[in-house]
Amino acid sequence: MKLSARTDVAAPADKIFRHLTDFDRIETSARDRGAEIERLDDRTNPAEASWRTSFPFRGKLRHSDIRVVGFEADEQLALRGEGDGLTARVKLELVSLSDRQTRISAIVDLTPATMKARLLVQSLKLARSSLEQRLEQRLQRFGHRVEET
Repeated sequence: MKLSARTDVAAPADKIFRHLTDFDRIETSARDRGAEIERLDDRTNPAEASWRTSFPFRGKLRHSDIRVVGFEADEQLALRGEGDGLTARVKLELVSLSDRQTRISAIVDLTPATMKARLLVQSLKLARSSLEQRLEQRLQRFGHRVEET
């Protein structure tokens, strides 16, 4: 199942990419929402970042190992998460529209590997439009935070 969203941000791509790869801030934000996160890499190269996470989703505690699988400065960031019979691929692309305007595109691809995960993905497919709206809103909030800093 694929979800996608995009938004335009009044900021240059390099500034947005710095925010996307500010993993310490992102980890803190996820912890504030109830996630447990353990950083697995040595923090020296963001292109090799990886985490072990646990987070509540749909009333259950989910576990996932996440790692950066694509990293092109100021252009794209790709992550892959695996856990509970589900593989999630997230790709964030930045396209400069001008010196001060950048389009962020997000693609999330969920692939189930077990029957339990297939049932979860099937239920998510029923809510696809609302999930894409939430993804777009989250991108817009991120964009506003970048613009304000």
